[in-house]
Amino acid sequence: MPRVIIIEWKSIDGTLFVHFPEPFPMAPLEWKAFAALFDRIGFQPGQKDMRTMPPSADAPRRLADGLMALGYSLEHRGDVPESIIK
Repeated sequence: MPRVIIIEWKSIDGTLFVHFPEPFPMAPLEWKAFAALFDRIGFQPGQKDMRTMPPSADAPRRLADGLMALGYSLEHRGDVPESIIK
C-alpha cells in the first residue's frame, strides 16, 4: 500500500502555511527524518496545527522533494505554490 501524505497549503497575507490534515503513522526513525527535514527547511510554528513556511521561494519544492525522498507520495490541496505545480 503506498504511503501518502496530504499537504494542505494556505496563503494568508503573503505568508505560506502548510498543514497535514490526515494522520500518517511513522516509525520513530521516520519521525526523526521528518523532523530533520522540517528543521533544514526552516519551518516555524504557525496558527493552530499549521506550520509557517520560510519565505524562501524554493522551500515548498524542498519540502515536497524531501518527503518523496523519504518514500512518500504526495497529494496537494489548497493554495498550492507555483514551485509545486511546475
